[in-house]
Order: sequence, then C-alpha cells, then structure tokens
Amino acid sequence: MVPKLLCAPLADITTGVLRHLIRTTSKSTLVHSEMISAAALLHGGIFNDSKTAIYDSDPPFAFQLIGNNAHQMAQATQLLNRYNPFAIDINMGCSAPDLRKKGLGSYLLKDFTNTADIVEEVRKKCTCRLSVKMRTGILESSASFVIRYLELFESCGVDYVTLHPRNAHEGFKHKANRNLFSEIKAVCKIPLVFNGDITDTNDAVKLLDGFSDSIMIGREAVRRPWIFGMIEAELNGEKKDVTIDLREFTKLFTRKSYKLLPNEILRLRCVRFYSYFCNNFHFGHTLFTAIKKEKSPLAMEACMLEYLKRHPEEIYINF
Repeated sequence: MVPKLLCAPLADITTGVLRHLIRTTSKSTLVHSEMISAAALLHGGIFNDSKTAIYDSDPPFAFQLIGNNAHQMAQATQLLNRYNPFAIDINMGCSAPDLRKKGLGSYLLKDFTNTADIVEEVRKKCTCRLSVKMRTGILESSASFVIRYLELFESCGVDYVTLHPRNAHEGFKHKANRNLFSEIKAVCKIPLVFNGDITDTNDAVKLLDGFSDSIMIGREAVRRPWIFGMIEAELNGEKKDVTIDLREFTKLFTRKSYKLLPNEILRLRCVRFYSYFCNNFHFGHTLFTAIKKEKSPLAMEACMLEYLKRHPEEIYINF
C-alpha cells in the first residue's frame, strides 16, 4: 500500500536534515533520499555515503535513482537493497536542462526501448517496492503518451507511479494539469500518486478525497516541513495543538546540518534550504539575500534569529 503522503525527492535538498525536520510533525509521510546517480554510486562518488545514509527516524523511506544505462541501474539497485528501503524510485521526471542533455530524468521518456530495458532489469534486482516518477510528455503532454508507459510499467511489475502532469520542457511553468491526471487515472490499473503545485493544506485534503489516493509534495515541503503534519491533522479531523517556534526550528536545522552533512557541501545545502524556507516571511527576499552572503550555517542561523527578533509576530506557527 502506498502512503497517502509523500515528500518528493529533491536534488541537494532532501537530505537527512530536511527529513528530520519533517519527522518533527509527521511520522508516516514517505520521505526520499536526494537524487542518486547510479553511475556515481557504482564508481565511488565522493558523497555516496551521505546520500545513502538512513537514520533511525527516516522510515518509511525510499531511494531515488537516476541513470540511463540498464546494467548500471540494476547494479545500483542491488547496492541499495541492503538498506531495506520502502521503495526504490526511478527518476523519469527531472526536467533540469543539464540532465536532459544527457538523456536523463524526463528525457529518458524519449527512448521507450531503453526505458523498458531499465525498468525490466531494475525490477529483476529490486527486493522492495519499485516506483517511477514521470512527466506527461516531452514537448507536449498527452494521455496516450503516459498510458503507453503505464502499461509497460505494469507489465514489468512496477508497484506505483508518481505522475507530475507537466511535460519535460515546462519545468515548473504553467499549472500542473489536474484534468489530464484525472483522465489518465480513470483508465489505468497501476496506483498513481499526484504531484504538482500542492501548496495548501485544504487543497491537499480535497485531492485525497477521491482525486488521488496519494499525493507527493516537493517545493512546499521545503518551505514548510510541517505541512505533512498539518494535512494529517485535517485528515484525522483533529486539532494537534502544535506550536512551532521558528527560532528553535532554525537552531535544529543548524545542529542537524553540522551533524549530518559533509563539510564540502554544508554551506551549499543550507543555502538551498533557505532559498525556500525564507519564503515563509514577509521580507523573505531581503532575508535570503542576507543569508546567502554568509559563509557558515551558524552565521546563517544568526541572520535568521536577528530577523525574528525584529519581527516577533512571525516567530510561531500554530496548528
């Protein structure tokens, strides 16, 4: 069974640090690793250990693999099996231009035969659930394009698919096409997870009421890691009476960053997190401009705490 709530895998962001922040309010959300390159995993990538580390609070947890070589993807899957994840996800959804140029992510969908080979070989080696995250086309989106792939995935034994209803060239332009998702869901047999533009708790609850059995949230989960806890409270018809002190939340982020992230990428990962997190605040753009100039996570924390000292009305989140 696929969990109702999933946090999307995000390159440079869904580290053990963000996953720990999510777990402060939600224990059941399925969280993902950062995107892991199969080639890097097999050839000694210097950050392999940090990307594959699973912490006590992580489960339910899934890895996401990216690659375009069936043999490499199968070998990498074998390496990840030993961690006993909830699932291994194949990335066919990333629309970053540098990945598209290499035939990776969403551009894997340009080659049906190679995609079939990858999914078949990975399924042979995968000892847990296997999922795919995909878009709805290359230059244009269409139900027929997606359904052809879903039939392939079902025949190969894929357990579920996360569908982001934008094409590979849209990036995050325009709105995710919910009508297209509904059209596809109505005729497919494989479980589908909806992903795209979920930023509101009430909207998330409505989506789970008949539109989709499960939803995946990406960018909003970085801005508000507590959103999954808020959705769970709404779904259960309860008031959790939770108060989040953003000063303590910031300090927790800093402590976990120093503890879990390699020094070489520590500053970059923190800047990436704050690029989303600062959008919680009225003067977030100015705040982030100041934060990204700082050289250390501690200095970034000091910047955040100084902002909250000047704007005490923004310290607390209640739900």
